[in-house]
Formats: sequence, structure tokens, C-alpha cells
Amino acid sequence: MVLWNGFSFQGVQILHWTTRSRLPVIPIGLKDTHFIDFKTHFSSFIVSHYHEDPGKFSEALNRLTLSRSKVTEPQRSANGLRDFRAYYNLLNTIERRFFDESVHHGFRFSWSDAFTGEQHNQRSPAFEKGSLIFNYAALCSQIAAACVRLLQSPTNAQISGLGS
Repeated sequence: MVLWNGFSFQGVQILHWTTRSRLPVIPIGLKDTHFIDFKTHFSSFIVSHYHEDPGKFSEALNRLTLSRSKVTEPQRSANGLRDFRAYYNLLNTIERRFFDESVHHGFRFSWSDAFTGEQHNQRSPAFEKGSLIFNYAALCSQIAAACVRLLQSPTNAQISGLGS
């Protein structure tokens, strides 16, 4: 068993707390992105590939666009984390139905590096997913760091925030 900064660890499991009541948590900034209107970009693909009227899918594509816009300016709460998970799940479905290496939809996923601000663009939904996962973890760090300022005994809340 090793003591480190007031915590007792055995492997990676926390066995018990000692005298320290707060975890040092550094909030990580979110990556920035630009608006994408999926309805505009996927409508022609729906006609050419599925031979369907894109108007039938208008509501679903608007919901996808809205879901993405929610994660570009997330709430700093459990609702914000829920929005990330919802968009990630929608993206998994969209990836299987709309993305093929031979088809280009005329847009790229664009994200700025959270530390340098440098802009990166890719067509791959895997790039979008990676950026989402980064922002999800960054939002967890922001929520956990906010617990230090808001609560008298924030350690459990911090752990919950980081484990969301």
C-alpha cells in the first residue's frame, strides 16, 4: 500500500481517504467547432443512394443538427454530459448509414485544438467522435473543478463528476 498526497492506493483502487478533503482538479478547456447543417449536406445523398424524398427525414436531420449544436456550447452539468452521449449515439447511427469512403458529402468536421487553437478538418466521423470524447472528458473536469468552489465537502462530488 502506498500513501500519496493523503490518499491510500493499492493498484488503482482507492481504499480509504486520509486527512485530505479536496482533490486538485484542473479544468480542461473544450475544443471549438463550427456549425454543420446535416440536412443540407445529406439530402442529396438520401435521394441518390436511398431513392427517397429527403423531406421525409427533415425532422430527424434537424434533430441531429440540433444535437450537435448542443455539444458545441454544452451546459456545465449532468444535462450537458447527457447531450454529449446522445449526440455520440446519433453519430454512430449516422456513420453506418451515411459515411462511406467513396462518398463525400461536401463538408468536413472542423475542430480547434483545445490548447493551441489550431484548426483541424477531416471528413471522418471518427475524428468527430474523438473530439466529442475529448470534450466530454474536458466537461467532466470542469464540473469536478467547480465542485471545489461550490461545496463544503466536494470530494465525492468531484469523483462523481470525473466518473460520469
